[in-house]
Amino acid sequence: MPQLIDVATAEPPFAIAQEDAAAFARARFGTAMPHIERLMPLFANTGIRSRRICKEPSWYETDSGIRRSRPSSNEGDRLQNRRC
Repeated sequence: MPQLIDVATAEPPFAIAQEDAAAFARARFGTAMPHIERLMPLFANTGIRSRRICKEPSWYETDSGIRRSRPSSNEGDRLQNRRC
């Protein structure tokens, strides 16, 4: 029978305040998401005070940073078809 041997947690190295995350979301995605204002109260009503992120906050402010974080369609196809 399988047994759980160990449990561990990992925390990304950078933290941002929830208010900063909300401001970033509004600035970054507002033009692409016409209904963004309807979603903004979620940032204030979740009880989350800060969020952990893997890269420095400035990295997420550039198109190239976000684009590099997602595989291109060719990379996605290659990853999907790879066998373990």
